[in-house]
Amino acid sequence: MIKRYGKIVDILVKYEFGHIADSLKIRRFGSIWPSVKFKDETHDIPRTRPERLRMVLEELGPTYIKLGQVLSMRHDLIPSKYINELTKLQDVLQAFDHKDVPVLIKKELGRDI
Repeated sequence: MIKRYGKIVDILVKYEFGHIADSLKIRRFGSIWPSVKFKDETHDIPRTRPERLRMVLEELGPTYIKLGQVLSMRHDLIPSKYINELTKLQDVLQAFDHKDVPVLIKKELGRDI
């Protein structure tokens, strides 16, 4: 579980969301390079916060992508600029075989269904 926290912290920091790790008091589980920041090699323009949030969810994997998909339908809770970006999680992602679901759940949660 601590290893997973470390990965989450590193990804949050990478995309400049380290303040979330700080507020959850899990920053200490991150790597020894806590100041590494996201660098987008494809654009000179910094990504927006909604874009970076989508990228965090994609990098964290299927469980977090599903969370983003659910949030993208909550117009009553989420600002429209975030909805527009999270909507990209609906159908842009590569499909995977349903037989892989138990394996993914075990990997993400650290236990069997």
